[in-house]
Amino acid sequence: MKSELAQTASVVDEFYSGLITGMVDPADYLPKINDKLKQAGIDKLLAEMQREIDAWKASKQ
Repeated sequence: MKSELAQTASVVDEFYSGLITGMVDPADYLPKINDKLKQAGIDKLLAEMQREIDAWKASKQ
């Protein structure tokens, strides 16, 4: 998970400033960032986070 986390953080760093400041067109850049995040392993990270939330939730019942 450390690798995926580092890779997704790198992708966010790459695109963040242009998107947040309005220097780039979101219609062009959002598909690019989404593709790069998928390549970096965002789906695996999200699945792990959901698994941990579900486990925590189950322990509270």
